[in-house]
Amino acid sequence: MINNSQPAQSAHRINLKTVNGSLLVVMALMFGAYLVGINGLAISGFTMADHRNKLEELKRENKNLEVRISTVSSYGYLSEKIKNLNLVDVGEIKYINSANQVIAKR
Repeated sequence: MINNSQPAQSAHRINLKTVNGSLLVVMALMFGAYLVGINGLAISGFTMADHRNKLEELKRENKNLEVRISTVSSYGYLSEKIKNLNLVDVGEIKYINSANQVIAKR
């Protein structure tokens, strides 16, 4: 009876090579997934840094444009342009009051 019980026990034994191989494959897949995730995070970090730099550049450009607008719309700049274009300064403004206040449209 001893001989009959040994084959039954060996059928139920776990093959260590199969288990180790399966664990190795699982660990390799997990490591690959980890590398893919870390790579994605690194790319996102660089992209975010690029967007921050672009945002700062646009803020500087916006500030420069606001300064330019305020300079161009200032009275001193406009009066200089009037002189350069040989335009006449406006003296007194006279408004015309019409009796019937009808506006002609095309």
